[in-house]
Amino acid sequence: MTRRINRVMIPALLALLLLPLGSAWAQDSDRGGDRYRDRIDQDTSLDEAQRDRMRTRLQDCEEAGLTDDQLDALYPEGGSQYSAEARLRMQERVLELAREGQPVDLLCEKMGEGEMKRAREQDVERAVQRMGEYVGEAHRYMEQAKGDGVVGLGDPANERHLQRGLAMNMWRGLEEGELDQLRTRARERLRDGSCDLTDLSAAAETATELKEMGVGSERAMNLCGEALRQGYSAEDMRGLGHMVMAAHRNGEPGDAVCDQLQDRVRAHEGLGDMQQHMMQNGWMGPESGGHGYGGGSPVDDVMGGGHHGGGNQDDGDKGGGMGGHD
Repeated sequence: MTRRINRVMIPALLALLLLPLGSAWAQDSDRGGDRYRDRIDQDTSLDEAQRDRMRTRLQDCEEAGLTDDQLDALYPEGGSQYSAEARLRMQERVLELAREGQPVDLLCEKMGEGEMKRAREQDVERAVQRMGEYVGEAHRYMEQAKGDGVVGLGDPANERHLQRGLAMNMWRGLEEGELDQLRTRARERLRDGSCDLTDLSAAAETATELKEMGVGSERAMNLCGEALRQGYSAEDMRGLGHMVMAAHRNGEPGDAVCDQLQDRVRAHEGLGDMQQHMMQNGWMGPESGGHGYGGGSPVDDVMGGGHHGGGNQDDGDKGGGMGGHD
């Protein structure tokens, strides 16, 4: 009889002892969400209807997998300088992309940047909307390229990272027609060999950098497109951009250097020989000799194997200000 009582009583006692500990665990797991709910509750700029919408939106964002960093941008500590309706619209745009499985960190960065710089509400909202468009366009572009036969990476996290890079290239001024030119060159390359998304992204990133240093659009696209068509690797295309930049720093006109390099790309010359030619002509010094990728952009991260992560937790390529390009 005593043994039967013990068999019943001991599990019950253990359950009672563990109950406070289990409650503490549950509280810890929800502490992050409570932090953002407290911010909503303490925001005196909200009316009750807006507060309810904010709470619902927060729950949706949590279910969509947004990280604390991203939620901090959507629900900033100490409140926001922007109107509730503008914030709700920006939150909704972020949520739309998150539900589609798209990266949203670039949009959240624009919101956080706007708060930090005290940018005008209409400028921040326009920047968030435009960045959302670029993220969507980058996704469609990559899917179209894969439909053409460009090889995917087999790693959704790395493909999303390249998608961020393409979206930032568009923000920095790479135009739809220029991206289409690169897709055409990639299709031509596919007749003789493989071309993957990293190669295509490297061409887009390098073209963007060349344009930013003042190289004319046509020359930048001709060099990067020809390198893509001729089968140069992603690392080689980044190296071509590095050599143009090094020559530019030495006072050489970027357009003239691009023309020279394009001729050598047509002849399928190796980058080592191109580098030697440039050094002999005084276009770059030996200290500029390395032409490997140096990191700092999503395509460099993917090439270097330094990007590991998934979903919305990956870091995006930052920068660009509020302006962007239409």
